[in-house]
Amino acid sequence: MRPGHPLVVSLQALAAVLLWAVSSIAGANAPNTATAATSIEFTPAEQAYIAKASAIKMCVDPDWAPFERINAQGQHEGIAADLVQLVAQRVGLRIELLPVKDWDESLAASQGKRCQVMSFLNQSPARDAWLIFTAPIFFRPERHHHPRGA
Repeated sequence: MRPGHPLVVSLQALAAVLLWAVSSIAGANAPNTATAATSIEFTPAEQAYIAKASAIKMCVDPDWAPFERINAQGQHEGIAADLVQLVAQRVGLRIELLPVKDWDESLAASQGKRCQVMSFLNQSPARDAWLIFTAPIFFRPERHHHPRGA
């Protein structure tokens, strides 16, 4: 998919809502709900895509708790799931989970264009070959643990 494609543009708008949601949940000077819900203005192409799209398929890491996982009932849950659903409600899109057994299957599904969105994905040069990334909307500090006395 090329930059400027309605889906890419819509995903960029989704990222803006998601960024607001993250700051709201964190309590970081977020605007009130009424303002945030109306603060994103979609272009005509974005509006047409949202009106036409019945659902967007999403690939996830099925075993990356607490960030996200697919539970025993086949439902997406965790931090990413909560944020994605908030965005979907605000924007008016239905996000459908593409069930996978492991992370490698999720990456293969994305490369095979069986899903249009991946949640909580780290950018890398290899992934840049087939994905378009928005600006980061969630940061997790890396922690390194070393044995005492090492």
